[in-house]
Amino acid sequence: MKMVSFAAYMKKTDFYKKQGFTIDTVIQRYLWLLRRMDRFIKEKGVRHHVVVNDLMLKTAVVNYFVDIVRMKEFHAIEKTNTAKKYSYMGYWLLRRKPIQLLVDIKIRPGDGKRFLNEDLIDEQHKRLRNIEFINELFITAFIVRKILWLKNIDVKNISAEQCRVSTFGKFQDNLYYHLRHHHVTQQSLALMIGAFFCGCDLPKKEDQETAQSQEEQDKLLSEKTISDYGK
Repeated sequence: MKMVSFAAYMKKTDFYKKQGFTIDTVIQRYLWLLRRMDRFIKEKGVRHHVVVNDLMLKTAVVNYFVDIVRMKEFHAIEKTNTAKKYSYMGYWLLRRKPIQLLVDIKIRPGDGKRFLNEDLIDEQHKRLRNIEFINELFITAFIVRKILWLKNIDVKNISAEQCRVSTFGKFQDNLYYHLRHHHVTQQSLALMIGAFFCGCDLPKKEDQETAQSQEEQDKLLSEKTISDYGK
């Protein structure tokens, strides 16, 4: 997509300029996502079966910035927190679904379920399983990689099996399931990301110098007010 398409859009409104967003800001976010989508598609080995729709990706980026601006105006804030940034971006990518299929999805006679004709599948084509949900897969990977980077968590030395059965693996599965099957909002994604951050920041029981009983912990929590947690 040509950059002029962004410029042409933004010349029609002062909406972004009033909030300090430049044309370059929007373009760079688009290019940043495009590079990551391209890398993700190559990693999955499906580059000949899907394509990134430039218009849908551009629309998702524009929708993201509009949402961020409106949220800042409503809450009278200058900056948004990290959870909201990734949740709003993930939400609009899900809505616009910029990664689109080039492969035929067939219907099994009689059961009405969508699937790839497994009689013709070889080792290479096994990669196409769940390709219908390529956008949900990308958004899951996008969010997970960003929050791991922010928390300096390195999973390179963890086996796939260890990762799968860990709490972190369950978080990935729940996020992917939520994107596929639930009514997703910016707020629901922000809550999931915020909960992950909370779990990372809480001290582990073995790291505490003095272990508290469940009764002591309950008493401590009951003495705190909602405003205490908001500080």
